[in-house]
Amino acid sequence: MVGLDETIIGTLRGSIYAKADKMEQTVAIEFIESKVEEKIIDKEIGDELSRLVRKYCTYR
Repeated sequence: MVGLDETIIGTLRGSIYAKADKMEQTVAIEFIESKVEEKIIDKEIGDELSRLVRKYCTYR
C-alpha cells in the first residue's frame, strides 16, 4: 500500500480485520477484491492481502 495516505491505509486495514473477524474470510476477500477493482490498491497488494486473510483465518 505504498503511496497511499496513512488514513486510507488505516481504514483499509481496519475494515479488512473487522470483516474477517466479525463476518467471515470470504467477505474480507471480496472487500479486498472490490478495492482492487476500484483501483485503490493494485492487484499484487490485493493478492497478498487475500493470502494473509486466508492464512490467518484458518487458525481460528
